[in-house]
Amino acid sequence: MKFIAKSLMTWMAVLCIGLTCAGSARADWFEQVMDSWISISVVDGEPALEQVVGQISRARELAIVFDRRVDSSRPVQAELLQAGSLSGLLDTISAENRLEFESIGETLVVVPHSRAHRIRTLIALRQQEFRQQSAGISLSQ
Repeated sequence: MKFIAKSLMTWMAVLCIGLTCAGSARADWFEQVMDSWISISVVDGEPALEQVVGQISRARELAIVFDRRVDSSRPVQAELLQAGSLSGLLDTISAENRLEFESIGETLVVVPHSRAHRIRTLIALRQQEFRQQSAGISLSQ
């Protein structure tokens, strides 16, 4: 299982770094998306986290992936879903649900707050490995 998790994080880091290295225009795009104004429509009481995240993903054409430890069916309090910047909305959802939205390149990964530090460390290690390999530097040196 650890191998699968490590492989998944490696794959995600390689994919996202590759996409990010494609140009600074994409990085600027991601920053603009995170700063953009967003409003979430709530029809029935408290929507599930996956519905809210899905709405955000579709509205901003943004890839958002759930960590397997996150219960995406948990309800999100409708009063938290006030219009504002996307980063502000994600911060509010994060704080209320003990989650973190970690960015890997232009992809957001929803992880439990208790695992966020470990995930950030793994991402940084995989990014460093990728950069060293792409620069032709052997990891054994």
